Amino acid sequence: MMNFLLHTIRIIYPLIQSFKVLKNKDKEGQQTLLKYWCINWMISLLDIVLEIVLNDLLVDIVLVSLAIGLIYNNFKFSAAIFNNSIQPFIYQHEKKIEQFFSFIDDKVKSVWDKSSNSIENAAKEKIGEVVADQFKKK
Repeated sequence: MMNFLLHTIRIIYPLIQSFKVLKNKDKEGQQTLLKYWCINWMISLLDIVLEIVLNDLLVDIVLVSLAIGLIYNNFKFSAAIFNNSIQPFIYQHEKKIEQFFSFIDDKVKSVWDKSSNSIENAAKEKIGEVVADQFKKK
């Protein structure tokens, strides 16, 4: 029951509000909800840490309370948290964050290229075997 309540508050209600502001082309509402979704993502990370430290019921109570606070008064609290804490942190460390994700992107691309080449070579080899088998049968 608590999980349903938490998901309703953290995901379903904000999702419906997001669709409304997108439909109405409400730029201010879109910015506010984008800030909410950023914070909601961060809460998901916090959820992982809290479950290690606290028991499940206490984690659920903390997360439901936090979720209610974030959506209260048309998401104003989440916008305030974003504007006063998260955004300054990101701006302060923007270059390091970009470098980190560039590094990750390069590594993923490298692994992808190696994987796709291996898969392509294996597929060519298998096709070659199938074709060779067909000629042997004839």
